[in-house]
Amino acid sequence: NIENFLADLKIDVLCLTGGNSISINKTKQKNSAYERDRFEFKLIKYAIKNKIPIIGVCRGMQILNIYFGGVLRKIKYHVNSRHDIFFKRNDYNLPKNVNSYHEWSIPIDNLSNKLNPIAFDKDGNVEFFSNRNKKIIGLMWHPERDKPFNKKNIDLIKNFIK
Repeated sequence: NIENFLADLKIDVLCLTGGNSISINKTKQKNSAYERDRFEFKLIKYAIKNKIPIIGVCRGMQILNIYFGGVLRKIKYHVNSRHDIFFKRNDYNLPKNVNSYHEWSIPIDNLSNKLNPIAFDKDGNVEFFSNRNKKIIGLMWHPERDKPFNKKNIDLIKNFIK
């Protein structure tokens, strides 16, 4: 039973990481993993039920959007690059320039209505969101890939999991 398995792990924070494309997106990508998608949906459901904070990084952000009813769109020129992000409000003190390793985006019109858009790329794709009622954030960049680590990213994660 997945519930018992997860309860035994005593998870304090769920971090959904980057990786392959999402099969639930119905895009028939060669690098998708249906089993991972199904398992991550179960993890999200468990975390929400048990009030466990969730951080979605890149693919993790994308699957959170899909879980809550949003949609993804293919994007070009975002693999192995950097770009500026823009804010509605910068309450989270996010970095202004981030790395990018994704082939899928979340246009503002495709963001779940259960998520609050906070930062965008120059084309209006969502780069950071939070959930309106739960302790959930999603960021499209990879803080772990910045060398040296960006203090704003470190503070973001530390302050979120407090």
